[in-house]
Amino acid sequence: MISSSSEWVARKRAGVIGDVPIAALAVGSFAAARLGWAVPPVVVIAIVALGGMSRRPLVVALGVLLAVSALGARAEAGLVGASAGAVDGEAVVVADPERAERGSVRAEVSMGGKRWEARASGAVADDLAPLEVGDRVVLSGAVRPFDEPSGWSRSRHLVGRLRVAEVGEITPAGGLYGLANDLRGLISSGASSMSSDHHGLFTGLVYGDDGNLGPALDADVRASGLTHLAAVSGQNVAFLLAAAAPLLSRLPRWPRWVALVGLLLFFAVLTRLEPSVLRATVMAGIAALAATVGRPATGFRVLGLAVIGLLLVDPLLTWSVGFQLSVAASTGILVLGPRLGARSAVGRAFAITLAAQLAVAPLLILTFGEMALAGAPATMAAAPVAGPVMGWGMTAGALAGVVGEPLATVLHVPTAVALSWIVLVARLGAALPAASPTTSIAVLALVAALVWWAHRRRRPAPVRGER
Repeated sequence: MISSSSEWVARKRAGVIGDVPIAALAVGSFAAARLGWAVPPVVVIAIVALGGMSRRPLVVALGVLLAVSALGARAEAGLVGASAGAVDGEAVVVADPERAERGSVRAEVSMGGKRWEARASGAVADDLAPLEVGDRVVLSGAVRPFDEPSGWSRSRHLVGRLRVAEVGEITPAGGLYGLANDLRGLISSGASSMSSDHHGLFTGLVYGDDGNLGPALDADVRASGLTHLAAVSGQNVAFLLAAAAPLLSRLPRWPRWVALVGLLLFFAVLTRLEPSVLRATVMAGIAALAATVGRPATGFRVLGLAVIGLLLVDPLLTWSVGFQLSVAASTGILVLGPRLGARSAVGRAFAITLAAQLAVAPLLILTFGEMALAGAPATMAAAPVAGPVMGWGMTAGALAGVVGEPLATVLHVPTAVALSWIVLVARLGAALPAASPTTSIAVLALVAALVWWAHRRRRPAPVRGER
């Protein structure tokens, strides 16, 4: 315990105390973004300025909450007001096209200042399918607003559907998106000799494109609870930083942080700014900044600041299930991971996996009505292999695209072995039944009780007279 008020002040100045207020502000920001009160900007600015000048954290926190709420209201207002009718003009692709039902293709485009879910079929679908994020394309067709926006459409900022009748002139993406598209194409071409399932799993693990997964393997991946591996996540960011550490460590302090932020930004663009990657990259940037200025921050504080910052930029992230699961998993790892008391590397890996699974389980049950019982063991079996695949894909995978066949196949021999193992784990995990909400809650209660019991047994016995 803290023995004196002076020690409390010292710890507060050192940043030890303050995780709970930051966490509370993050939770409040989530609620404020959902409420979406249209607070006048002048009121928000005045309250934040008052809090800053008076050095009153509560006033600053109130200003942040009102700012998030006002931005949420503004974002929600941008989803309404679109009208139906014919369109013909230039659009920018904001989500890669993917095959949908009956051979149709769906993509997301920005056109006329609004985002639309574009759909095409027949020959037009073949024209739309090769496009990539950042490409500019002339489209003609008809738009229709959503009758009622869903949580998914809100999280994607979509206002309605665009039925594409014709695809016209295409201008390839430039700048950062152009570089990212080129690298994705290079890595994909280097793996062209793989089967479609292996190719889809490989690109999913490396940069989040699992569109080529066959229906059977896709179903197995989902049923075994391995969807988070076949799509980019915070784990990918961790392996990226580990791979880049030897080079970054050679740079001076501030250039190192700038290079790190640049690398994180490029990776976020490469993986299409997925919510889980946004959360992980922002957390990595904040943690690196704190270390650079000599004020290392706890994981709770970094997570809270990342959530607050992201909601200030995009309040509609609150509707993203991926964002919710990512934040919940990170919270579970921070709260439950250390309490499992694992000491070996294998034990720590299991503790992290179990903590994340326990944290996301309530969301999975509430959102999807069931939970894969194989999730934790399947992740434990597949994750140690998935990480190296990601690292190998970014390095040797890119080289394979440069040298081409037959050397590309040789370079991907380790990849093929690793992917075969993940496919086997997915199929074995899918053989287990999904748990109903009642069964899931019972399993969670049992696991939570075991975790609590293990934690209590590991606590040292109190010393006589200790307070």
